[in-house]
This record gives sequence, structure tokens and C-alpha cells, in this order.
Amino acid sequence: MRFLITALFLLAALPARAQIADCDFGFDIDRQSSAFQSMLVDGEQKKGFWLSVNRAPPEIRGLAKYIGRLQVCLITPDGKPREIRRGGGTMTLDSPFVANCTAALLPDNRLLTNAHCYFDPDLVAAGFSIVQEARINFDYTSKDDTGSVRTYRVLTGPMAVDEDLDALLLQVIGDANADLGGHIPMKMRRDLQPYQSLAMIHHPGAEPQQYSTGTCQIHRRQDEIDAGRSPLRHTCESIGGSSGSLLFDARTLAVVGLHNQGGLSRLDESFNGGHKIAMIDEAFGLGFEEVGTAAPAAGPATPAPSRAEQARAALSEALLEPEAETQIARLRAVIEEYPGTDMAKRAQSMLARLEDQQASALTTQANAALTEALLMPEGAAKLTALQAVARDYAGTTAAVNAGDAARRLQASMQAAQAAPTVQPRVQAAPVAPRETTRQPTLRVCYVNDVRPPDAYLALRSQPSSRSGSRLRLLYKGESFSMVGPRQGDWHLVSTPDGLQGWVSWAKSRWITCP
Repeated sequence: MRFLITALFLLAALPARAQIADCDFGFDIDRQSSAFQSMLVDGEQKKGFWLSVNRAPPEIRGLAKYIGRLQVCLITPDGKPREIRRGGGTMTLDSPFVANCTAALLPDNRLLTNAHCYFDPDLVAAGFSIVQEARINFDYTSKDDTGSVRTYRVLTGPMAVDEDLDALLLQVIGDANADLGGHIPMKMRRDLQPYQSLAMIHHPGAEPQQYSTGTCQIHRRQDEIDAGRSPLRHTCESIGGSSGSLLFDARTLAVVGLHNQGGLSRLDESFNGGHKIAMIDEAFGLGFEEVGTAAPAAGPATPAPSRAEQARAALSEALLEPEAETQIARLRAVIEEYPGTDMAKRAQSMLARLEDQQASALTTQANAALTEALLMPEGAAKLTALQAVARDYAGTTAAVNAGDAARRLQASMQAAQAAPTVQPRVQAAPVAPRETTRQPTLRVCYVNDVRPPDAYLALRSQPSSRSGSRLRLLYKGESFSMVGPRQGDWHLVSTPDGLQGWVSWAKSRWITCP
């Protein structure tokens, strides 16, 4: 273990002429101004599986008042912006730059958080090597009511640092213990079991205080880590700003670890990371008391899990499924088995999102299959392909159109087969052939690329998109004959099955005429 009692470069003197701007410690913090690997969180980052601490059970709210949002104002020696490299990309950060983490209040007005909140390697490498000021905000639980927030300055020099455990001990300026009425309970659990339920209180994205529940567990692969080592694998969702959050055992509310990094995804093998509190307590001498976990030799049986606990466990299992189909089935089971619970409501929300994603993918596949079928030559093979689209993609617009096209094609084929054979009549005397008028051959065209704006060309009853009605949809590859006059950008056409209507030729690339 390595300890840094002095601030090292953090206390380096600034150049005499450096003009350093004031730190912005406001409550509207950009999501990307968070420390560690979540620096590059973008607009596609999903909202975490957490709830406002105001909706938490009383025992969670009791802990939450001792956990705050830590703001660290980092500057470069010359006060100028720097380019930072992160996750294969680069971004420019102004100086000062405010990084955000979560920290817990201990006895003697000490704070426990991650070392990278002060000593992030990428930030240091870019030149953000000086902590100009640090603050801790307690009771920040709502954006529209910040009047109850208690803010304290924090000494910029750390009391102790352990880089291997990514742990940092800081000193609050002022008596936060007295003002808040105490500190987090100094009890911990050393034993960790896969699927053990957890709770995490944090400030994700520097937002008002939240708590992770439901999917918050010891990861099933924790048993791969030797009991004497510090890494802790868990499934409590987090983003930038969650760094430095304590992980509590959900049943006893004893501390089990300190969260420090993300990595959790839909893959079953993925997990977030942290370190066991027992190792950090040993390194810093924090004074945690271990809570015994062994069951008494005799006594009443352990009570069965409550319905809410069973629902939470079922939802957690469902969300860890790597296959979408299996996950959907598990979510439906949670909704059916635990109706009316918060977990069932969350399962319903996530189920709707997954089903929307599947419906979108099905529509894309159906349209591609329909286009392929329509490009086939007229005949039995094309009929079979159209019927397959109507059957395999039932419920989609493509399936409806495929069914219509199949019925028209089938009727056309049956009519051709049923046409009577005309027998020649015996004539008494040869008759001189009469002169006939040959009908002109109609120009045949095809639907070409119609995107944008739609995936089809509309055949309408009138030469207008605002009057008349839509007769049918013509997809890429469908043919028709140009049979009538042109009115502006509209042409009268006839489909192979004899349906006549108007199509727009406003952009020539929509239609190709060989």
C-alpha cells in the first residue's frame, strides 16, 4: 500500500502572473464534468437504474444525510485549457475544471472517497495537477429546492491516499458531524456472497442524491476473487459522479465496499468495480466494527424473504439475461408474479423499451424481405415468397402489402390458367385478311430508390397528395406502365394487375424507365 500524506504537486506554487478564474461550484453541472472513466458519457448514455433518495425507505434516508456530492476544482499551473485523452478520444477542458464525485462523512469530520477524484491519471497527465478548492454538499436531494443544502469546504491536501485501493481520506473544514448529527454507522461486513443484495447512495452525473436498488448486487463472479484480495465486483448501476460511493449490504446496511469504476453492460459477464471496505479500513485505520454474519446455533428460523425482496431478486435476475428473448420472458414473469409492486412497474417500463426495439428490427427485416420478393419474376416462386413474408412478419405493414400482392398475383395466375382455348372455325371459303390497327406498346417503368421521404411510392386516385385516396403502395422494384397524360409532376400509370392511378415523379430518381 502507498500513502501520500502531503499534497505533493497539489500544493505547488502557482506562477506569479497566472490569472486563475474562480471555480464554478453551481448545482447545474455538465454530465461530462465527472471524474474517472465516465468523463466521456454522451447523450446515448441510459439513465441509471436508480431512484431519488426522497423515495427511499427511512433507513436509507437516514444513511443518505451523511453522504454528499464532492466537488473538486482542478487547475493547470498557467490557468490555460488542456486537451485530455480518454477512452480513445480527446476533449478540451477549461481551467478551472470541476470534477464531481460522491463522499461519505466519517467521525472526526473526515471524508472517504476515491483517490482518482483528486489524482485522476488522465487529468494529471493533461496538466490538471493542482487542487485549487474542494467542497462537499450534503442534503442535495432536489434541483428545485437547494435551500437545505449544507456546503463545507474541504482541505485540498489529503489526509491519506492509497492508490492500490483507489481510496482517499479528506478533512472537512468545520464541524459537519455536529451540524448533521453524526456520521455513517461505522459497521462493516467482511464476507461477500454472489447475488448478495446491495444498496448504493450516490450523485450520478452530479445530480441530486439517488440510490441504486433492484439490480444492485454482488456479481455472481465475485467468488473468482480470492477472499484475501480487495477487488469487489457488483451490479449497482452508476455513471460519472458515482465514484466514491459506499456499497451497503441491503439487509444489515453495513458497509461492504467502496465503488470506484464502471464496466457494467448487458453482457452477463460484465460488472462494475470497487474495493472491499475491510481492506480500506485496515489501510487507513478508520475504526469500522465488523458485524457478525454467522447464524446462531439455535433459535427461530430465518424469516423468508418478503414479497418485495423476492420481486427485487427476480428483476435483478431478469436484467442480467444476455439474450433479449429470454430477458423479455423473465420481465413478463416478474410482472405476472408480482403485480402492483415497484419492481413490476419497472419491469413493465423496461419491457416496453425492449419490445419497441424488437418491433423496429422486425419492421426493417420485413421491408427487406418484401422488396426481395417483389423483385422476383412473375410466377409461382414469387407467389410463395410473398406468402412467406405475409406469414413470417404478421402484424407489420410489409406483411399486409405482401398479402395483397400475393392475392393479386394468385388471381392473375388462376385467370391465365382458366382462360378457354379458342378452337378455329371451319370456313366455307378463304377470307382475305383484314387490315388491323396495332396498339402502341406502353412504356414500362420501375420504382427506384424512394428514400427519403418514404420506403414506397404511393399510387393515388387523383394527381394530388391532398385529394383523392391512396390506392396502394408501390415498393422498390415494382413495375407499371405509363398510360396517360402528365399533370404537373404526376403521371397516370397502370400496374400489371390492371389497377390504374397517379404517381408522383417530382424527383426522377424515384422512377426508372429503361
